[in-house]
Order: sequence, then structure tokens, then C-alpha cells
Amino acid sequence: MLYYIIFTAFLTLKCQNIDGVYGQISEVHCHVKSEFEVDIEKIFWKKDGVEMPMSKFIKGNLSGDERFSIQIHNKDQSKTIVLTVKDTQITDQGQYQCIVVTDRGVETTAFTLRVSANYQKPNLTSKDIKRGSKVDLICRTSGGYPLGHIHWFDMHGTNWSRSAEVEVIEMPDQRFEMLSRFNADSDLGSFNCTVLNSKWEFRYSEIAGSLHTKTNNIAAGVVVIGSLICGLLIVLLVRRRRSQRKFTSSHPGMSPGLI
Repeated sequence: MLYYIIFTAFLTLKCQNIDGVYGQISEVHCHVKSEFEVDIEKIFWKKDGVEMPMSKFIKGNLSGDERFSIQIHNKDQSKTIVLTVKDTQITDQGQYQCIVVTDRGVETTAFTLRVSANYQKPNLTSKDIKRGSKVDLICRTSGGYPLGHIHWFDMHGTNWSRSAEVEVIEMPDQRFEMLSRFNADSDLGSFNCTVLNSKWEFRYSEIAGSLHTKTNNIAAGVVVIGSLICGLLIVLLVRRRRSQRKFTSSHPGMSPGLI
């Protein structure tokens, strides 16, 4: 027993916490250091205190979930164990334990795997658009984790999110779908639906134009067309006056209106 204590005192094991992304590859690096040359005989993994049916390393042989794989890199008296997780899922998130059995003793350490998923670009729809009335704006986004936020801003930057109703649906893979309903005044102009992640970081923004905005756009178009027509009339009037002056100079004493 004394022999075991002496040698484990020279053996250390540390694993790095990792932030994984849903559907992508995550890698956990665990470092084994010793003052002596060590041989790794077995590696076991536990999640939240329960042994995982993931890859086990026993004297060079791997077994377990195909999404998990283990590689060992040697450098002098230190070794690096790399746990690779393919197609990372929300269910992979949690507190892990790495148990390493060597010819010098056994070491255990813990690490945390956090998983996030990006929200999709929001789909924005509107219903019951009538001038001078309320407009039902609906903003929907899905596929994100952890739970994020949907905010509404008007064209002046005022936040109307407290006036909105938010519905959250947990998807089968534990990601979230968020739906926000906002009953807006159609005379206030356009509104902006902004999606934020759990860290309040900006993800996407979509603009919904109300009837008031559309009316202004139509009015602006009429003004532009009217200006063009006025410009053409002025050009025609100038050309006519020039032609009258040329006629008078070439036919003195005669009126252009008589021709």
C-alpha cells in the first residue's frame, strides 16, 4: 500500500473544460504527467457519476459509442489523452470524470462539457393589416440552445418587448423554438424583430413594414413620378420657345401662330 502512495504522488491528471457546438466535433484534452515513464492501461469515463457507454481504452483496444474516439499522444514523461465527440448533441452536455489507470497508479479528474446551438434566421409574418388599426406581428426562430430572447424595436429604437407574448417549445433534441407575438400600432411605422442568444449576443434581425410604411413608400413614389412629369413639361416648353424665336428671326413680320 505504501508503494502505491509513493508513486501516485508523482502522477497528475488534468482535463480542460470544453464548449461544444451542436452538430459539430468537440475535443477534450486531458494531460497525464509523471516524473517517471508511465504506461496507460485503461481509461474510463463517467458522466454525472454514471459510467458512460462511450469509448473505453483497455490495453490498446477501443470499445463503446462510435461517436466517441480516443487518441493518446506521447511526449517525454507526459501523455495527452484526446477525447473526440462527433456530431455533438445537447444530451452530451454535463459533468464528466476521466479515470486513468497506469502502471504507476490511478488518477481521476473532472471536466465540464457545455453545448450550445445557434438559432436560425427568424421567420417574420404579419396578419390583419389595416390602416389606423393594430397589426399582429409574429416572429419565429428555432434550433437554438440555451434559451435565448426575442426583442421588438420600432423605427426610433424604442424597445417594445414587454408588450409581446413569447411562447417557448422544447424540441425532441432539447433545442428550443421561440415564437413572439406583438400587437403593434400600424401607424408607428416599421418594426424590427431581433434574436439574441442566452448571453444576450446579437444573432439575427428582421424588419417588418407596417401599412403606414407602405403608404409612405407609395406616396414617395407618386412624388417622384410627378417630379419627372413636371421636368418633362418644362423641357418641352423651353424647346417650343426656342423654336418660336428661330421662326421669328427667319420670317420677320409673321406670327408663328399663323403657320
